[in-house]
Amino acid sequence: MRSHAESVYLQVWLSDIGIVAMVGLLTAWSMAFGVWHMLALYVAPLCVTNMWLVLYTWLQHTDVCVLPFSLLSFLSLFRVFFLSKQVAMEW
Repeated sequence: MRSHAESVYLQVWLSDIGIVAMVGLLTAWSMAFGVWHMLALYVAPLCVTNMWLVLYTWLQHTDVCVLPFSLLSFLSLFRVFFLSKQVAMEW
């Protein structure tokens, strides 16, 4: 069984490998079809999606009709999202 530090270390390396692989794929795509093709079909939709998510989140957080979480509801969500995964990983 791995310790938490070893698990995090492995996850960081896997993430780094994934980033390098994605940069390599985007570079190969750019070399095969051109930079503008890659920008139009990958970067532009990525930027539009990220802008939409930021705008949607900003509107949700600034709307006076949307009530903030109480401490009790936040803790129950925290339990569901984080503690249940820990139990599932140990199982």
